[in-house]
This record gives sequence, structure tokens and C-alpha cells, in this order.
Amino acid sequence: MRRLLVLAAALGIAACNSGGSTSPDVNVINVRVVDDAGEGVVRMPVYAVTSSGETLKGVTRRDGTVRLAVSGAGTYQLSVIPRDGYIKAIDPLTRTVSVDAMTAASVQFQVYRIGVSTGERPFEPVWW
Repeated sequence: MRRLLVLAAALGIAACNSGGSTSPDVNVINVRVVDDAGEGVVRMPVYAVTSSGETLKGVTRRDGTVRLAVSGAGTYQLSVIPRDGYIKAIDPLTRTVSVDAMTAASVQFQVYRIGVSTGERPFEPVWW
């Protein structure tokens, strides 16, 4: 039994050192959605639309990330639709991303929790 474990470990090490590619086997867009405190937002809908009009949908996990496997290299229009309790931040919630063959692209979006100040001062009239 011990010989089998040693042999399995040796084969695993040899496979790791074989000089094989470590690039992803598909094109990927990694998206992260954070709130005004910089924390990941769970269950945020994310859409990617291809140049041919195909739509891919994902939903963020607990850490605010979602991994969208796309069909190939190209340009994708990414959109985040704020779910209940969140609103658009200052930056747009739609971006165009270019993905090269067999690579991963990463994008981050920010939303605000409803009821949280954006830090901007409201308009105050000046009384003379």
C-alpha cells in the first residue's frame, strides 16, 4: 500500500513538472462585484453579450465573483443588474471587454447599498 502511495505521489510530481501549459482550457471572463465598503456582493446578476447577440448569464457567489466561460476570443458587453437593496454607483454597470484566445479577462464593478451615502454632498441652496 505504501509503495502505491509513493508511486502516485511521484507520478503527480512528474505530471506537474512536464512543462505542460497552465493556461485555461476555455476563454473566461472573471467578474467581481463589490459594494461601497469594498465587500463582495452575493447573488448579483451578470450578463455577457457576444458580438453575435448570444447572451450568457451568471450570478455572483458569496465572495462577489462569477466566472463566465465564453465560447471564444472576441469582444463582450458585460452588464451588472443591481438586485434589490443595491443601486448603481458612480462608474457605469456596463463595460466592453476583449478576450484573447485561451486567456482570462478580469473586470470589477461597484454598486452601492441603498440608504448608504455616496460621500457626495447634497445640493444646498445659498441664502444671502
